Amino acid sequence: MPTVREKNRAPVRRKPASSPGSREWGEEQRRQIAERAYHLFIERGGQHGYELDDWLRAEAELAASLKKPRARRIQKAAGA
Repeated sequence: MPTVREKNRAPVRRKPASSPGSREWGEEQRRQIAERAYHLFIERGGQHGYELDDWLRAEAELAASLKKPRARRIQKAAGA
């Protein structure tokens, strides 16, 4: 039987452990992900029910673009 002290102790909320491939996105990156996910939704004809798929794909695309060397990202952005 739990003691009074154990009974009154609030459960500790822990931040989920990050997986090795996970990222902490900043506000600007979340905005970019949301914008890309919306474009994926539109490309699919506005079909609902795939929000998580769109978000995860947008995250993966952003992560892949961040792994490219900076010069290649700049060239791509400039339309080269």
